[in-house]
Amino acid sequence: MSDLDLQLGDAAPIVDPMLGSVVAGRYEVRELLGKGGMGCVYRAKQAGLDREIALKVLHAHTASKPGMKRRFKREARAASMLQHPHSVVVHDFGEWEGQLFIAMEMLNGVPLSDVLLSGPLPSERIVDILVQLLDALEIAHNQGLLHRDLKPENVLILDDPRAGVEPDKEHRDYVKVVDFGLACVMEPETDMSLTDDGNVAGTPAYMSPEQAKASELDGRSDLYSVGIMMYEMLCGERPFAGASPLAVLVKHLYIEPGRPSHRAPETPVHSGLEEVCLRVLSKLPQDRYQTAAEMRLALGQAMAGGNRFIQKPGIKKMSRAERAETLGISNVATKAATATDAAELRVLSVRACQTDFSSSPNAVMRAFGLDVEEEERLEDIGLLAPRFHAIVVDLRPDPAEAMIGVEAGLETWELDGRPVIVLGPDDEFATMQQALSIGVADYVPVSKVSKLPKTLRRAVRRYRRKR
Repeated sequence: MSDLDLQLGDAAPIVDPMLGSVVAGRYEVRELLGKGGMGCVYRAKQAGLDREIALKVLHAHTASKPGMKRRFKREARAASMLQHPHSVVVHDFGEWEGQLFIAMEMLNGVPLSDVLLSGPLPSERIVDILVQLLDALEIAHNQGLLHRDLKPENVLILDDPRAGVEPDKEHRDYVKVVDFGLACVMEPETDMSLTDDGNVAGTPAYMSPEQAKASELDGRSDLYSVGIMMYEMLCGERPFAGASPLAVLVKHLYIEPGRPSHRAPETPVHSGLEEVCLRVLSKLPQDRYQTAAEMRLALGQAMAGGNRFIQKPGIKKMSRAERAETLGISNVATKAATATDAAELRVLSVRACQTDFSSSPNAVMRAFGLDVEEEERLEDIGLLAPRFHAIVVDLRPDPAEAMIGVEAGLETWELDGRPVIVLGPDDEFATMQQALSIGVADYVPVSKVSKLPKTLRRAVRRYRRKR
């Protein structure tokens, strides 16, 4: 049973007390398949039916979280009602000796993430995989069940069981979606801090913008995650990468993905499929395909339009000086123009007076030529805002307390659309989600303080366009 949580290795075997146990009086645990932060997955034999199943047992500390048992049973019951050839079958679930377990069909396949290690996939194979995935999503969404954590690790590729049985069926990939509906169960209600691999409340690389803001979700959020996987299948890369999970989430929120054909200049990319992919990656849910069925239809129409491929020739990256020389302009003049543009920005910096110089937003902004005025009190922002293009609030040293003031201020300050950008710790995922959900223009982690001037210019450009 493949699962994101499985971490198989070559370490010396450790005796597991679960081995040999008979869970709930009917599942004989025979082998540990893998373990992760949420729990362990075992190969087990179901008494009476003489069949092998994959038994997922949550760690005791996970099961003891407030409300976990109630959410687990609710979501597991919903997942067990999902009957579709391309969704993993949930046979049973329950509680045994204080531990929560779920019994699923045993699958012998490879995750899509392993398939993608070899690079982009042919167009026909991409559509074949996506159509099966969308079939499963359509049924689930119609039953009110969201996945919330779609990613290549949760899409298993098996040999088609019909190959060789039905003469008219060619050998092809057979898709199974695993962990359906369990992402919500695994989602802590109070602790939103990122784990070491960034996996909480979904996986940052595949999360929709509305999921990053902790907004209400519907099936269109799952479709966005499908779009990320489709992008990866088209060009071999995900659309967004970053030094931290928070940096990736910010890109989901504000940065438009580049065309897959531009990301992989050596790989022919089907133009129709590229358009489908870019539409489903729209920032606003209403701009995407509204249902899995609609996206599936679009894939068929794209393929019916003919084999139109885009192959962008490789482009050598040039430095600023090389670009200036090629264009016949002075590199010094280019830098001067940039500095002048930056100097036109007047920024009100709040609460940053006591921070170390190495992480001071004021020092960084001034180094880039921004006109910065310091203020200690959040209460004065409304009065001072009309004199500035943007406001930067340093949330340190107490992000939670500072966010209370920012949230209250956004309801009373007369900002006239001026952007408010907050600077906070790298690991304060809950604070970032809160900031983005209440209307803050951007959240800049302290480790990325050098990017603050660029973030400010981008936010001010958006502000000026709106005016």
